[in-house]
Parts: sequence; structure tokens; C-alpha cells
Amino acid sequence: MEVKFNDDGEATCKWDIKLTKDASEETSVLIEDVNLCGITKLTLNKNDGKYTYLAE
Repeated sequence: MEVKFNDDGEATCKWDIKLTKDASEETSVLIEDVNLCGITKLTLNKNDGKYTYLAE
């Protein structure tokens, strides 16, 4: 999926990303303060039960 955010000085660039297993949201992970204006690619990973992300 491609989503573009423009840093026009008015928009908020830092966003929280919430990952849910299903619509019930009983199991979820929150990744906070991801600067979406300063990256072109965001890769989410799960390793040993922990979620991480790589911003490029």
C-alpha cells in the first residue's frame, strides 16, 4: 500500500500505528510517534513476539 504525507508545515507528521489481529481489537500493538513525512518506506516486523519497524 502506498500512502503519501506532505510536510507542508501545517500537517502533523508523527502518527501512531495500531496493528490488530482482527476487528475485535482484543490483540493489538501500538507503535507510537512514527514520522511519516520523513520516510518513503516503512517495514513492520515481528520477531520473538516483539514488533519493530524500519523507516527508510
